[in-house]
Amino acid sequence: AAQVATDDAPPPAPDVTMQQTVPSPVTASVQLQEEPWGTRIEVLCSYAVPDGPPPPVFAYSLHVVAADGTSTLIATWTAGPGSTTRPVATTGLSRTDITGIEIKLVQKDLVVLRVAF
Repeated sequence: AAQVATDDAPPPAPDVTMQQTVPSPVTASVQLQEEPWGTRIEVLCSYAVPDGPPPPVFAYSLHVVAADGTSTLIATWTAGPGSTTRPVATTGLSRTDITGIEIKLVQKDLVVLRVAF
């Protein structure tokens, strides 16, 4: 049976590819969905299998950047070679108040992926 969209259901948000800020085997895309209470943020993060000895598993963190420039931690996870993770987080910020999303390597507090809106 076909699904019928209702007027109150928001259309699916597009996936936006995040840009690497440093060379890394990690790639990601992000989807922001406006909600009545704020924004739902869904990430698809993949860790390629590099040549040579496999690197260790690392912890990553997801940050939302607001229009005033503040960055807020909204999720953490671990990932290693060959893994794909799908972190989902929420923020009280409206979609229009979000100017960027960043993924950091926790160990070095280093932004490895970023997208600006």
